[in-house]
Parts: sequence; structure tokens; C-alpha cells
Amino acid sequence: MTVQLNLKADHILEFAFGKVTAGQEAWMFGEYFPAAAPIFADYDMVRLGGFAVLGTNFDGVTPDTGAWTGWRSANHRADLHKDPRFVPMIPKRDAAMDVFSDGHLFETMDEVITLNSDQDYAVILSAAAVEAPIFALQMVPETVSKTYLGRRLYLRPWSAADDALMQQSPDEVLVLRIRPQ
Repeated sequence: MTVQLNLKADHILEFAFGKVTAGQEAWMFGEYFPAAAPIFADYDMVRLGGFAVLGTNFDGVTPDTGAWTGWRSANHRADLHKDPRFVPMIPKRDAAMDVFSDGHLFETMDEVITLNSDQDYAVILSAAAVEAPIFALQMVPETVSKTYLGRRLYLRPWSAADDALMQQSPDEVLVLRIRPQ
């Protein structure tokens, strides 16, 4: 099976990853997302695709899931986080996560990227150039999270080179081994 990331040059891409606290899955997927979905739609948020995290050099709680999201602009995302319907949901959502890293916003392009759901890929956040990427995206100045400021977002098929990158400090290069869903 394949997963398609339908990227648009007039949008931005948000990259997020995390781990739902054990026992909170029913609330997260049965209550939070259904309640938040119409609010997300009001701000033109489009879920482009999700992925399982199979391994990472992320420091701390190991994330196990992630998502690619499209936004019309960084302002649309910022306005969502001020919406009085959404603001009360944020503390409970965050409390239902062991780790949640979002707000990583990147420039994008007009391209449909087809990923094989039976193949592993490397997502790399690095200031140094990475060879043979499917894409290399620049962070937008309006990015919410400054954690990876100065780094590009790379996606490429998993290889032995990524096993070596995973041994580096996440302060230098963050690597996630993912499987599209």
C-alpha cells in the first residue's frame, strides 16, 4: 500500500511527533480528535499523513507516532491556538501525552510524494546537508517551535547511513525511523 503526501507551495508543512499516555488512547482518538476536527477545518488544516516511529535518537520519552499536516499559513495555525473553542482542549490533550513535539513549520512545494507503507524512511532534522533526500525543506521564520531552528527537514528511504546518523546527539541531528500509515 502507498501513502501520498500532497504538498502545496502556497501552504506550510507542520511536522509533529509524540506518544499518547497508556490508557489515554480512547480519549485521544475517540473524543479529542472528533471534537477538534471541525475546529481544525475552520482553520484550513489538512492532515497529509501519519507515521509510526520505529526508532529515534530523540532524547527522553521515545515517541511512537507522528503526522504531517498542511496549513494555509503560519497565521492560520497560530489563530487556531487562540480559538476559544480550542484553547480549553489544549491542557487535557497535552496531559494525555507522554511526549508531544509540534509546531515545526516548513516551506513546501507543489508535489505529490508517494511513500510505500511497507518501507522505512528516515526523517532527519539537520543543519548539515543530507544526501539523496526525497525532499529537503527549509524551516519558515514563523515556526512556532524553535527547537530545531536552523535545520532543514529531510525525508529519504532508510539506509545504513541513517543507522550511523542515529548514533549522533539529537542536539546535532534528530533522526526518526518511520513507517508511513
